[in-house]
Amino acid sequence: MPYFITRPMAIRFEGLGAEMARRCASEYLEVGGGIGAFAGAGSPLTHAAGLGMSGPVDEAELERLEAWYRERGSATAIEVCPLADPSFLCALGRRGYLIEEASNLLVRRTYSGEEISPPAVEVCETGNAGEWSEVLARGFFEHEPLPGELEIGLRLFRAEGVRAFVARVDGQPAGGGAIAIVDGIACLCADATLPAFRDRGAQLSLIRARLAEAVRCGCEFAIAETTPATMSHRNYQRCGFEVAWTKLTFVR
Repeated sequence: MPYFITRPMAIRFEGLGAEMARRCASEYLEVGGGIGAFAGAGSPLTHAAGLGMSGPVDEAELERLEAWYRERGSATAIEVCPLADPSFLCALGRRGYLIEEASNLLVRRTYSGEEISPPAVEVCETGNAGEWSEVLARGFFEHEPLPGELEIGLRLFRAEGVRAFVARVDGQPAGGGAIAIVDGIACLCADATLPAFRDRGAQLSLIRARLAEAVRCGCEFAIAETTPATMSHRNYQRCGFEVAWTKLTFVR
């Protein structure tokens, strides 16, 4: 059955994004109806999410968030949903924020009893955290990973409710991904494929495996974020995901 994006749905999806930011952070701040997360200066996990979804964000709240990040030696990066309160964008403009990047939120409804043949993808156990983190770092950064880059995957692996998956090609780890389930929504995240194994179906296998897990757990929706017009975006579309909206990351 078709479904339509609504504001209550957006509040649920953005709330999940804020919750995942909190779970992966070493420190967090509740602000503007969302979460400011800190996982180290320069880490992609250091950002604010979910702000402005429950109403206007007072500029005093933005000042508090900026001061909190400044104390930790970090710029302020805020993911903004286009369904956030319109006054929030105006406040960001007045404070000199610039757009750093755009990403698409992709959504797929899942159904009880839906048949998704799970491919031969492994669920990582605790002892495989290092291998999984290295696959993610090598896939994302495409060089010998630095300790801080390996820490990103370790934080995700250890986050509450996260399950990590690895795809192998010819017995070698080829790609990784994760899933977290909150309030009946499955968040598919941390997709990365090693350069030598791209275009060999690793990511498609990881998406299908996590969708099968979402169905098994009785989820209503599965969501993911990708950079527009990338191979990751196309792979998710092949698995039935549709663009719900484009999010912007503002930085000051």
